[in-house]
Amino acid sequence: MLYVLFLIAIQAGCAKSTQVPDVVATPTSIDMIQPGDSINGVLVTTGNEDSTFLFDLPWTKKDGIDLCTVTLGNPYNVIGSIAAPTSEELDETWETYTETFSIEGRPVDIAAFGTIDFVHDRTQLYMRAPNVVLTSTEPVTLTIHDVLTVSGETTEYTFLVAFKPAEEDPIQPLSTAVDRLGQHPYTSETTNFELLLYLPGEYGKDPQQTWPLILFLHAFPNVTKLDWMRIKPIAARLDNQLEFPFIVASPLHTGEYQHWSQPEVMDALLTLLAELQADFNINPKQIYLSGILEGANGTWELGLAHPEVFAALAPVSGYMGYPFAVPENICDLKDMPIWAFHGEDETEVPLNAEQMLVDALKACGSKTIQFTIYPDASYEIYLTVFENQNLYTWLLEQSK
Repeated sequence: MLYVLFLIAIQAGCAKSTQVPDVVATPTSIDMIQPGDSINGVLVTTGNEDSTFLFDLPWTKKDGIDLCTVTLGNPYNVIGSIAAPTSEELDETWETYTETFSIEGRPVDIAAFGTIDFVHDRTQLYMRAPNVVLTSTEPVTLTIHDVLTVSGETTEYTFLVAFKPAEEDPIQPLSTAVDRLGQHPYTSETTNFELLLYLPGEYGKDPQQTWPLILFLHAFPNVTKLDWMRIKPIAARLDNQLEFPFIVASPLHTGEYQHWSQPEVMDALLTLLAELQADFNINPKQIYLSGILEGANGTWELGLAHPEVFAALAPVSGYMGYPFAVPENICDLKDMPIWAFHGEDETEVPLNAEQMLVDALKACGSKTIQFTIYPDASYEIYLTVFENQNLYTWLLEQSK
């Protein structure tokens, strides 16, 4: 049975256990947080489909603990969620669900808040969650502890929710980015793309210096907001830092599966690259292409269609065609440096979908293809891949 534990179970800092810690005493409902209570000035109440779930927001770490920063005045559902491909599977999985939840050490009467059902916009998964929502009008940070069991698997984690005033980072025309270091949202002036663009802290200090560029293609269909992209690699590691030694462009594209590999979209990506090269000091010999799932499909397809543009490819959970296939002209990539990654247990894009591409390139005589398989792992390997400095060292070693 397929289920997904949404929230921060995929974060590297989560502590997992197979047993729920012993409880010395069971609190009564009088002792527990009820709808309408406040804790440290934060209102604990119920929400609706307009409430924002923390798993759709960026996460960072503070002193080794996962931290989600949210905006004053807005409602946030802070509890774990269950997801499944069908409503029937969701109901079946929910029967195996138990959860205990505390805020600042005070237990929450989860049953008193009821549940909320919805279809997640981006993934189109059926979801259900206890309807526990926090709202604050004053800056404050709360410590939350959650122990959740589904289908016999228990996940325990502690995390922080920090309420802060909104920070304005409006979407600007791409040509204005030269004076804004770090990562910010932009609109392309030659295509229909919105994108996140990162400029290193040293960019522009030496007007003669050129920089390597990573063009990163996001996963999943039907992604409609740039803010969602901030919680995924590579963009997630670029907020609030200036030391990353690449320019990184992460365009947003809304479409169905394989949307990146549509001919008109690939043409638009090349137009965006030309715009980036016209506006910024990019080394044309160090342009790299990477992506996850659908974005990895786009990496393979665009790299094959235009190998003259890219110095290296780094697809994660990639494939070509559907049904999955090896294109007749795959040997056009035999001299392209490629580092592909895949989880052994990936179900959405099975390992063989990318293995067949790697094997075909080796049969073409490629000496520049390498393939890393993560045992007992699925597509969540991207959390490891894009935090591995070896990938970026390898990219910098590749030049046309």
